[in-house]
Amino acid sequence: MKKNKKKVNEILRDLFYKTLNITPKHNLEKFFKLVGLKNSEGRYPIQTKIVDGEKGDLYFIKIPKSMKFEDFIKYQVKLEKYYGSSVEMNWDKDYLTIEMYDNGYRYNLERFFMNAGLKNKSNHYPKQIKVLEGDVHNGKIKKTCYMSFPDGLVLDDFIQYKSQLEDKYNSNVNIEYIEGYVKIDFTER
Repeated sequence: MKKNKKKVNEILRDLFYKTLNITPKHNLEKFFKLVGLKNSEGRYPIQTKIVDGEKGDLYFIKIPKSMKFEDFIKYQVKLEKYYGSSVEMNWDKDYLTIEMYDNGYRYNLERFFMNAGLKNKSNHYPKQIKVLEGDVHNGKIKKTCYMSFPDGLVLDDFIQYKSQLEDKYNSNVNIEYIEGYVKIDFTER
């Protein structure tokens, strides 16, 4: 019964995000499950809320019994590489806070293209639609970003920034048009 309720809650949350056109922030519960970070009873940490922190997004994580701060510190580097952000962790009784912020490797292409002045005649900038979580290919971390394709822009408008993106993110970059979106692949060098 609890499993069904949790699944229903996940579906409702996803529907809520989609209805309000909200891009959810990182799902740290997914990361914890991916790396097997759980207590001896098989319970995983639960992400309870996300707020704006001093440097970036601040995640509040409810900790299952018998887990310690050291259990999380062991995964800090993996967490940073997986999401491409700097990570600071703090412990307060039953909660862990994880602050994730831009370290020069975060894939915030919306800000990048806005700063570069890439916009159409109606002053619409490309919007970052989705960033696929990091995959590992041949030992290298790969991320894929999808951007909106405002009317009046052409693919070459994006391609002209390829070398700047490669330098900024220390990655090999591939840019292509896919079904109304610009797909930008980053593979770390």
